[in-house]
Amino acid sequence: MKAAYLIIGMLAISCILAACQPAPAAPTPTLTAAPTATPEPAPTATLEPSVPAAAAIGETLTSANWELTVLAIQLLGDAFYDEEVQGSVLANEGYRYLALGLKAKPLGDLKAVPFSNVMIYDENNQPYGAYYLGSQAAAGGDMDPFTIAVSRCMMMAVVGENIEIPAEAYLHLIYQVPEAGLGKELTFKFDDLAPVMFILE
Repeated sequence: MKAAYLIIGMLAISCILAACQPAPAAPTPTLTAAPTATPEPAPTATLEPSVPAAAAIGETLTSANWELTVLAIQLLGDAFYDEEVQGSVLANEGYRYLALGLKAKPLGDLKAVPFSNVMIYDENNQPYGAYYLGSQAAAGGDMDPFTIAVSRCMMMAVVGENIEIPAEAYLHLIYQVPEAGLGKELTFKFDDLAPVMFILE
């Protein structure tokens, strides 16, 4: 019986001690860093190759290879006197002859330009090659390029021939362009130089 009282007493004391103990502390919250947004890389602009600005009649253009001035243009009729055949050669139906007077000078090792790189383009980017060409060295001073005699060259672009320009020279080039282009802008392109714009009038 004493043992029973002893057990009950010990249980009572255990309960009292348990009741007197402080409540367990609430867990301390841990600070978690807020997620930071990963910055997206800003898009970098892709540099477009620079396109040379278009020039006008009379402006001198330069590149690594050439210095060129389109001195004048001259709209001719639908017939051109050809010294080789000693007679007039009619332009294709619906076309007119157009003469360009140029002054060209090589600036580097390049002393020739392919005929296929000396073209006139219409507003639809249709190319037209030269039919006649004449050249004369510029050593004698200023001159009118339209006084230079020309000879036929219309097949030169097809077979891959060049216009030889060993030193500064005047060039007289004659093209056939469509009459439908009258009053519209045409573009003359010489090798790697900026285009020259003019109105066919």
